[in-house]
Amino acid sequence: TSGKSENIMPTSKEDCKEDGVNCCYVKIEGKERTFCSFIPSKYDKDVLKILNDNNVDLDIHLGALTKEIIDEVHANGHIVNCWTVDDKKLAEQLVSWGVDQITTNILE
Repeated sequence: TSGKSENIMPTSKEDCKEDGVNCCYVKIEGKERTFCSFIPSKYDKDVLKILNDNNVDLDIHLGALTKEIIDEVHANGHIVNCWTVDDKKLAEQLVSWGVDQITTNILE
């Protein structure tokens, strides 16, 4: 197969371990995998505890993100997604900081 995701199905809120934790089940090349992320409105030490306790990644608005947060989250073994970034220069800055994923409305 091509390695593209198929059968993506979000879970219900009841399936999540914590409010704000979103999960989806993905089947890639016949193997099922669960991806989960925590979507806080701001970042503090409680967020890092939730990430670590639930083994989930960070999905955070660009206004709440700094290089130091990215470094701390990475040091704890988690991925960082930033949203919504529609400015190319800002996206390049976030990449230079080490952000793993960027959500955008611009398809280029």
